[in-house]
Amino acid sequence: MSPGNMKLGFIGPCRGDTGALRAPAELLLFELGADRVVYLGADDALDRAIAGWAAKLGAPTDEGAFLDEVALLASDAPAEALQDLLARDRKARRLNDLAALPAPPSRAVEMLDDRVVLMVFDKSVLDEDDVANATAIVWGNAREPQLRAIGPRVFLSPGWIGVGASTHSAILEHDGESLRCAIYDGAGSVKQEHRVPLARGGKIGVQST
Repeated sequence: MSPGNMKLGFIGPCRGDTGALRAPAELLLFELGADRVVYLGADDALDRAIAGWAAKLGAPTDEGAFLDEVALLASDAPAEALQDLLARDRKARRLNDLAALPAPPSRAVEMLDDRVVLMVFDKSVLDEDDVANATAIVWGNAREPQLRAIGPRVFLSPGWIGVGASTHSAILEHDGESLRCAIYDGAGSVKQEHRVPLARGGKIGVQST
């Protein structure tokens, strides 16, 4: 995939309300077209939420169940039924594009050409060198969504979800010419947006430290 088509989605901490993860994750993956979605909480909520998620999407629970359903449909079911099965299976496979941060105080890094996207639960653990080397700093422990541009850098947090909090999510998109940062509400409407001009496109790599 070229960097010009890359979208990273972000979900804030759910504070134990694992059911709150599903709506923003599916919005980012299925409606907003995020290539990968990062959960910014400092817990195992995403691992717990994944259990049974594929079944809620109506997808077969494993490869054997998928093949069994294909065999049943292949004989006399209409083509639309098989297409529906494949669509549900594709959605379930997209759950593999959900990721969580490493345990604090570690952080995750995405490279977009020579630009650094730094992801962390608590940005107070970052030092001056961390911030100086990053174009975007994305963090999790902000109660409310935040998007601030300071000089050539952007600070982005989608805010808390669950336990009565308003549901928001965020996207960082490399479009080849700029780094687009946006916060969305639960309905998928843009609430805040900012673009950082980029000199050129490049490759994307991932590492955890």
